[in-house]
Amino acid sequence: MLSLGFDFQVTSLIGFMSSYLYGFIMPVFIMIYSIIVANRLIAKHVDRGSMAYLLSTPNTRIKIAFTQAIYLILGITLMITYATVLGIICCETMFPGKLDIPAFLSLNFGVLLLHFALSGISFFASCLFNDTKNSLAIGAGVPIAFYIIQMIAKAGDKFENLKYASIFTLFQPMDIIENAKGTGICFLSLGIITISLYAAGIFIFHKRDLPL
Repeated sequence: MLSLGFDFQVTSLIGFMSSYLYGFIMPVFIMIYSIIVANRLIAKHVDRGSMAYLLSTPNTRIKIAFTQAIYLILGITLMITYATVLGIICCETMFPGKLDIPAFLSLNFGVLLLHFALSGISFFASCLFNDTKNSLAIGAGVPIAFYIIQMIAKAGDKFENLKYASIFTLFQPMDIIENAKGTGICFLSLGIITISLYAAGIFIFHKRDLPL
């Protein structure tokens, strides 16, 4: 169960939520959403030929790709914002005063940055390939591989060093709620990864030849 992020030793409400909700559910389900949507935003339009209609409008490639990127980012933001508000309301209703709200907000900010970075991988792949098959192979394969590596790294000390090969290492729920040293660096790293991947994706889409 440790490989899924579940820690049976936590005693606080925020610790329980970080272990069970943010150890598996939040990272995986929103990651699936990002993979599917990112693929549809660019690669699917190119694959089906409908990108030609978008490019026939008075909009540049950069504007189209940038708009699609904003759509993906806003979708992720709205989902996590909704989960954050719902989590606070439910906890304050069922366990008044038990939730460390500042730590919970930091936790959700961390998972938001994580999913920005993961969606950046999928968006980059969507901009890079002309067909959905290759787009999904990279856009879904890399994030899923990162998660599997993280699971293996948590399975025992023997595989601990594998954590350095996964982007999920930059999101450690317990470290975030405890405000551990290095949390800010992890947040900054996720932000840099996000900006770099989205910018690279938009640039590549702007420059490459399209089979239209």
